Amino acid sequence: MKNKVFMIVLGISASLLFCWSEGCSPRISRVLGGKQDVLSIEQLAAECLTASGCDQPLLCQDSPVRVWGFIDYANVFDHQRFPQLPYEKFVIRDGRSGRSLEVWVQAGATESKAIFRQIRQWAGKGPTAVILSGKVQTVKLFSRAGCKHGIKLIIGKKKHLELLRPDN
Repeated sequence: MKNKVFMIVLGISASLLFCWSEGCSPRISRVLGGKQDVLSIEQLAAECLTASGCDQPLLCQDSPVRVWGFIDYANVFDHQRFPQLPYEKFVIRDGRSGRSLEVWVQAGATESKAIFRQIRQWAGKGPTAVILSGKVQTVKLFSRAGCKHGIKLIIGKKKHLELLRPDN
């Protein structure tokens, strides 16, 4: 009996230690490898940004993906507040690395007002962790040093945006 209790306590302790060291980030939903997981922004970048230079296409282009991060409320740009902009987007950040990901609302999306209304409702409640479902698009980033790829996420419906923790 003591051995069973010891093994249970040891198993729970090992799980908690693993969770603490790995940050217990939700597993992502990626179709890149055929399985559905929830990725962090850092994991998504590691999966997608493998090619060096812009001469090779990235394999994750147009791949459906689920990614989680924290909404950066200083970088929310919608037509309600910025009618002169030709796009609507917001930024999410990885809580550990600080890496950011631009999330673009699909041009002409009928639910764009609902998406940004939902984001504004969460704004005053502290850091808001969300899971987003969308398609990865690659972007060529040019500089004096050359060219490299970047990624952005495209969403189109309010259901593609879900609160990770209801207590936020």
